[in-house]
Amino acid sequence: MKKRRLLILALSGILAVTPITAYAAEGWVQDERGWKYQLFDGSWRTNGWVPDENNENIIYYMDENGYMLTNCYTPDGCWVDENGAYYDENYGEVVYATAESYRGELFYPEETDYPLKGTLAYSIGFDGKPELFQNNPEYVQVNSFTYGGEPRLHDNIVLLYLAGLWDQGLTQYEVEIVNIIKEFLNSFDWKNATDYEKTDKAIRFIAKRSKYINIDGDGLDTNSSYSCLVKGISVCDGFAQSFHLLTRAVGIKSYYVGNLSHAWNYVEINGEYYEIDPSILTDIYHNQNDNFNYILNNDLTIPSDRVDQYIWILNGTQLQFDSSAPTEPIF
Repeated sequence: MKKRRLLILALSGILAVTPITAYAAEGWVQDERGWKYQLFDGSWRTNGWVPDENNENIIYYMDENGYMLTNCYTPDGCWVDENGAYYDENYGEVVYATAESYRGELFYPEETDYPLKGTLAYSIGFDGKPELFQNNPEYVQVNSFTYGGEPRLHDNIVLLYLAGLWDQGLTQYEVEIVNIIKEFLNSFDWKNATDYEKTDKAIRFIAKRSKYINIDGDGLDTNSSYSCLVKGISVCDGFAQSFHLLTRAVGIKSYYVGNLSHAWNYVEINGEYYEIDPSILTDIYHNQNDNFNYILNNDLTIPSDRVDQYIWILNGTQLQFDSSAPTEPIF
């Protein structure tokens, strides 16, 4: 994209009689935050699209502050790449986010190290494959996405793979989530961190890479751990799924809970349960950053008084863990 710097019409002097209104040249302006598009009257293009100067089928979206969005979904459901570009042969029509059905081959990444090796208790199911939920009630809350019966994303499989417990192949979506979790695990010394530190890191990791935006489209691309952690956009379900996934990866007992209008989490820290709402905390992180640390610390230090109402009846399970369950890789 050809981005032109702002040209200022400078007046060499002031006319004594007739005032002159100076206009800016319309075009692209870059500052330390990103790219903006200035209009002829000096205002900025906001909440809408700007066509490319050289290709009318490429457009760029400017947010409410006038900055070009990159590597995310726009409010009307279009995915813009790392350069902010969206290719649209029918510019002007609303395009909704859709995840393509994955029906092709499974991927078998070559691993030299399984970061969760020896940390996850599992059992062997009737089909001979390892399962997590038999000995971990929180894993009954399976986040799974399919299309036409074909697998696309199964959070438990991601965790099993990272523990060296899964050799049945991964979908393209699972491969991307595996890489995100590795990035999270490599961001701090999680094996020696406290429960508080692990939970704090999980929230901050999510908040920095995602935003709460409600758009129409396929659930995998708009409301899942994949949309939240990889695409950087989700509603409450995706945030709660992501927090559940990251905290379980570092050995924290967490639970995905919700009702018809919202989803959030409970997490156990030093024997106490705390209510965590990742989507609200993420919104605070981006819009009320000065209050973020204070609110997050309160959430992680004041035990919840609603835990009995939501956790103990999840899927009819009880909080019982089999300490004798194996954890060693089987492949």
